[in-house]
Amino acid sequence: MSENNELVTQNADIAFQLRALGQQLELLSRMYKDLKDEVNLIKQQNSRADRQETTVHRTVQNVKSDFEEFVDENADAGKNDYDFAYVS
Repeated sequence: MSENNELVTQNADIAFQLRALGQQLELLSRMYKDLKDEVNLIKQQNSRADRQETTVHRTVQNVKSDFEEFVDENADAGKNDYDFAYVS
């Protein structure tokens, strides 16, 4: 009978350990899902930031191009065209 009690105790210990492992796996699974969601959110934010950076870069290039075009168009203007700034 002693062996039978020992087997019952061992089975109870094993069952307890299996339940504990199951709970830990459940917790790890939730943590993994939370981390996965967080990584996806960061990826979305980075993607948005990349698009904004591209838009800003294009805008700066357009302004620079427009300015260079303006300078080129007005490069032949002589100093006398701006005499109003030079009061004698």
